[in-house]
Amino acid sequence: MLKKYKLVFLGLLAMGYGVVKIWLLSSYSGKVLDPIRQLEPQTAAQVRQRPAGTPVLVEGRISKVTPQRYGTLVAYVRSTAERYSKDQEPIWLEDDWVAPALLLEVGAETVPVEPGYALRHTTVQKLTKRNNYSGFDRGSTVFVVGTVSRAGAIKAETVYGGKRDAYLFRQSGEKWVGYAVGLFTIVLGLGLIGVEVVLGRNRR
Repeated sequence: MLKKYKLVFLGLLAMGYGVVKIWLLSSYSGKVLDPIRQLEPQTAAQVRQRPAGTPVLVEGRISKVTPQRYGTLVAYVRSTAERYSKDQEPIWLEDDWVAPALLLEVGAETVPVEPGYALRHTTVQKLTKRNNYSGFDRGSTVFVVGTVSRAGAIKAETVYGGKRDAYLFRQSGEKWVGYAVGLFTIVLGLGLIGVEVVLGRNRR
């Protein structure tokens, strides 16, 4: 039975993959990219004027007075290589996350960032025999997404490496490539099912 309708089965698999891929990309765009698109970079003065709880996005450089935590890194995620057999490639597992308070230079002023944020698109990597450290140095260009705290600092949800516009451009490009791949697999699946229908008619 499976052999007889093999093309139909493969077609349905391809269509399912395409639909799931497009759904995941749409969900990611709505939850992650849309909030970033809706926020414009704020100056230090604008952040101070915002009431507590206001969503903000701030671009700047990590101040040179920010304490270093591992080597030159001021914030990082550590991954450890785990091997379950000698022949297996190592699996990198995140096992340490250091996200302390930061001081962000925004123009001629500074904005404090509270600890406890996620790190994304890190720009500095340090590799040892067993560990990989990815994070940010003093002077790293970053943008921070979060809310204004009662103390006038940023209660950050995420600190991203680079600038907002460049990040959105890159992620949007990857999203549309993903959409194209998803649509292609759906069309391919329909084509396989169509071929099976034609072959089935010819068998009669």
